[in-house]
Amino acid sequence: MSDSGGQLRAYTARQILERALRQAGVKGAQFTSEMVEIAYDVFNTMLEEFLNMGIQLWARDTVIVPLYLNRNDCITPLGTSVVQNVQQRTCMRPTPTSMTSDQGGNAALAFDGDLDTACVQTAVNGSINAFYPAPGVEINNVGVFFASAGQFGYMTEFTLDGLAWTAIDAATVTVSAGQWVWRELSGAPTALGWRIRNVTTNQPMSIGELYFGNMPTDIPIGVMSKDDWDAIPDKTSPGQPWTWYQERVLPAPILWVWPRPNELAKFMTLVCRRRRFLDQVTDMGQTLDLSPRWNEFVTTSMARRLCKELPEADISRFDMLLKEESGAAILATSEERDPAPMRYTPGLEVYNF
Repeated sequence: MSDSGGQLRAYTARQILERALRQAGVKGAQFTSEMVEIAYDVFNTMLEEFLNMGIQLWARDTVIVPLYLNRNDCITPLGTSVVQNVQQRTCMRPTPTSMTSDQGGNAALAFDGDLDTACVQTAVNGSINAFYPAPGVEINNVGVFFASAGQFGYMTEFTLDGLAWTAIDAATVTVSAGQWVWRELSGAPTALGWRIRNVTTNQPMSIGELYFGNMPTDIPIGVMSKDDWDAIPDKTSPGQPWTWYQERVLPAPILWVWPRPNELAKFMTLVCRRRRFLDQVTDMGQTLDLSPRWNEFVTTSMARRLCKELPEADISRFDMLLKEESGAAILATSEERDPAPMRYTPGLEVYNF
């Protein structure tokens, strides 16, 4: 028996649209550019509605949300629909033996633990370097506290011999002054030196704190309801956050943590498991942000919606497409599951009368 290699075919938006138009009764000769514009709206409305089903396993990922000193609010990244659970992360911070900045500024100010001081470089393409005793250290969490606003591209690099540098991560971010950006590294080696290098061509870096961390410890913290949050008498109590409330506002949810982060928590982060929005369709040549398991459902759902949108479509097919869409949804959702074993924890208590 031949083996396909487990590869599922990824359809483009145009292929889905052409199938949907045919199912809606629109003949190939009737396809117009206006239909394509309508299809963009229908596609994106449909993808947004899919989140209401709440079962898109491929649209779940993990993001790192920074904590800010003396602030209860933590803003989740754009594209977040809902945060499902949160862990508090604490890292160890190895002490470098030497720090350098090759385009001006005092590198030591990026490692002094003081967010009010900064290594202000005076030229572009600069790097801030930290060197460690042999045999070196493994770094797997990198936090950059930007002291100036702008759009920056930077590389995280390591050196095994103190001479040649190898890139392990790249980021392009738009930040405000006083904003953290945290990155998690995968496959990091034990290295003598670590650095970030500015690849922005028109703006030097100004870094308030550069945090090279390792040995992360993640501790689940409890979630509160709106009533629980409102019932806290003093929301300004300082400490290390151990509970959170999610306010689902636009454009992205806000996590309200308690106690309010103090000095001991200023380098902590929140590791959030979230469900994100599906990528919007902006080009008919792009593949949809969907598992191929959902191709038939997406096609029939698109066809049913086009029956209402396009005068060229055959509205008499609407009921037939609705039935096919329902059957395709059942088939797709039956496999949209987590194969991990289910565990029940009974909450039994003794009541005294």
